[in-house]
Amino acid sequence: MNDLERSIPPQIHDITSCELQVPLLYSIANKIPVALFKNPNLELIHLLVKIKAGALYEEIKYSSNATYQLLKESNPDFSANDMDDFLSFHGTSWKTYINTQYITIRWIIPKKHLAKVMPILWKTISEPVFKSDCLQRFKESRIKDLEYNSAKFNYRATQLMFSEMFPKDTPIGTVLTKEHIEVITIEQLQKYHHQTFTKDNIRVFITGNIDDVMMRRLDDEMMHNSSPNLEGRQQQAEEVAKRSDTLAFSPFYPLLSPRTIIETRENALQSSFILCKQNIGYNHPDRRNFEILSVLFGGYFGSRLMKKIREEKGYTYGIFCGNLFYENTSIFFIEADVKVEKTKAAIKACFKEMKLLHKDLVSDEELTLAKSYMLGELLRDVDSSVSYQKKYAYWNDFHLDEREMQEMVDSINNITPQTIQKLAKQYHVPEMFSKIVVGKMV
Repeated sequence: MNDLERSIPPQIHDITSCELQVPLLYSIANKIPVALFKNPNLELIHLLVKIKAGALYEEIKYSSNATYQLLKESNPDFSANDMDDFLSFHGTSWKTYINTQYITIRWIIPKKHLAKVMPILWKTISEPVFKSDCLQRFKESRIKDLEYNSAKFNYRATQLMFSEMFPKDTPIGTVLTKEHIEVITIEQLQKYHHQTFTKDNIRVFITGNIDDVMMRRLDDEMMHNSSPNLEGRQQQAEEVAKRSDTLAFSPFYPLLSPRTIIETRENALQSSFILCKQNIGYNHPDRRNFEILSVLFGGYFGSRLMKKIREEKGYTYGIFCGNLFYENTSIFFIEADVKVEKTKAAIKACFKEMKLLHKDLVSDEELTLAKSYMLGELLRDVDSSVSYQKKYAYWNDFHLDEREMQEMVDSINNITPQTIQKLAKQYHVPEMFSKIVVGKMV
């Protein structure tokens, strides 16, 4: 074995291409699509179940959160404690992630227990029996969380942002209160589950040491131990999806007129502010280049906003911008916590930086730094089969696949200062932003 020559730095290579594993495609349990990422060295099987559900598809405020957070405790044959014991005995973890448009259930199961555990898990999420005592505990816990979080200025500002960006007569555009949580019923949970947990709304992503034989066995076990009437629910699901398309962010919904919303807190030492606007969707032709602009502007520690607002002016410890993407559009936002007496100045400085991008081309050095950061983050997103599985599942939300990685690499490598300037003039227009402040506007 040769010793490493540590006095000589390793060569640096530009990232120009990235060929990713193409997942194997299957279907299980009533033709639900499955993407399998084989890894012969991974004996812990990672499963993501993604359901098209969330606040965007609600008739009743908070029903999506309550329904899918309570699934784990709703197996028709096990009590909540028995379910916890079952999972613990078989070394299985269960986590649920709630998004406005998708619910993600993540299971990690030892391969040797997969055939026994998976049918139980599938039956739990497909045929739940919601229990009144579990719902009551959930309500009490979430009301306490809401009271605690509502005292946080940044949480409150985020609530107001969603209220501003979505129509007020929809659940997603309504600010959550404890009354919304208190009135949720078992019947509402059951109805929402039937409306959203349907064949066309479900996708599964699996990573680990699984072969074709095990996939067939897994499918057989699930079909024999759990046979939810997914087909019969499909009409309900289509009605829900049709309703959600007319809520907000559809091509027919008019852009909101920007407003200034101030929620004054008399004893505040800091203010939380969000500047936000409706923006382009994930599949828009400008999206990749716009993401590069966003990172350069305020998406990482070396960004323009961090340098100007944090390092030079000292208004805040951190400032960030990003996009919340939906099917046809997104919310672009800038957020920060600032000293109360610098609230107006910080907002003014953000808009000044936007206008400077209109006027002056970014330097090659600034753009190269942002490119290097983004390429590094892209590699981090796919540096293991599990992280790649998560990234692929996100791309799949927008009907994309592994080719998106190369498309993004090409966009990063090919973007020019002129393109950045053009996009800034088109999308970073101060007059298009709503201003939300919790604290004091001074």
